[in-house]
Amino acid sequence: MVGIRGLENPILLNEKNVNEYLVIGTMSSGKSTFLNSLIGFELFPSKNEACTAKIISYYANPARDEFLFKFKNHNKPTIQKKLDSKQIEEWNGNSEMNEVFIEGPIRSSKKKSFGVIDTPGPNNSMDKSHRKMMEKALNNSKYKKVFYILNATQLGTEDDRNLLSFVKENCSKSKIIFVVNKSDEIDDTEEENLNIVSTNVKKYLEKNGFKKPEIYFVSALSALLAIKSINKYDLTRKEIRDYKNLSILLEENLASYNINNSMKKSSSGKIENKLWNNSGIPELINIL
Repeated sequence: MVGIRGLENPILLNEKNVNEYLVIGTMSSGKSTFLNSLIGFELFPSKNEACTAKIISYYANPARDEFLFKFKNHNKPTIQKKLDSKQIEEWNGNSEMNEVFIEGPIRSSKKKSFGVIDTPGPNNSMDKSHRKMMEKALNNSKYKKVFYILNATQLGTEDDRNLLSFVKENCSKSKIIFVVNKSDEIDDTEEENLNIVSTNVKKYLEKNGFKKPEIYFVSALSALLAIKSINKYDLTRKEIRDYKNLSILLEENLASYNINNSMKKSSSGKIENKLWNNSGIPELINIL
C-alpha cells in the first residue's frame, strides 16, 4: 500500500486491522513503563504522578523507522523522524485534543505488528475526566484483549478494587489478561516470595469475580532497560545501576509463575540477553 509521500505504509494507522490491545491500570501500576517495554523505547511518559491524560493509540510497525501521527477528527496524519515522551507530555497538556493515533517503529521485536492503546489512570482525584475516558475506551468492543496492569507490591488497594469491579461489569472476562508488574520488587523470603504472591494474586482476582484468571508476571523496568542496552541507547547512571542490580535479582524467568495462560511456546520474543528473557515481557510479545 502506498501512502504519504510515496512511503509504503503496511499499517497506516490501522487501516489493515492490526490487532489492538487496550492497556488499563491504576496510576501506581507502572502502565507507561509496561507500554514502553513492549515497543522497546521510551515514548509513553513515566513519572510518579498521572502521566496520561489522553487516549493514545500506538501501532507498532516493524517496516517503519519514522513516525506518523494524527489527532481525532483530523483526516491526514503528519510524518516526522523523531517522537519522544516530551512531545506526548505536550499533547497531554493540550485541552483541545482528547485522542492521539501514532504509528511508528518497534524495537523489541523485528516481526511483530500490533496496536496498544494507553488510557488515563481512573484514580486521579484531580481530574474526573480521566476515568470517563478510560470507561469509554473499555466499552469499545474492537480490542482483541485487555491488559490489566497490577502492581505486585500494592495488591488490594481501594482504587484497584474499584477498577476491577468496573471491568468485571463492563468487559468480557475472557478478553482480560492480568499483568503483575514490578514483580522484581518482591523479596525472596519465607514471609514474602513470588510463590506466595502468585497464590495471593489468583485468590485476590477470584474473590473479585474473575474465575480462572489469565495471569502473567513481569518486570517491565527490567525489560525496558535490557532492550535499551541491546539497542545501544545511552543509559543514565541510575539506569546502569538498576540494570546491574536487576540482572542479579532476576535469576529465573518470571514467566515460570504465570497462571492459567494459553501461551504457546515460541522463541520469537527471545533475544540473547538474560535480563530481557527473564523479565516476562517476551512471553507477552509472543501472544500479541
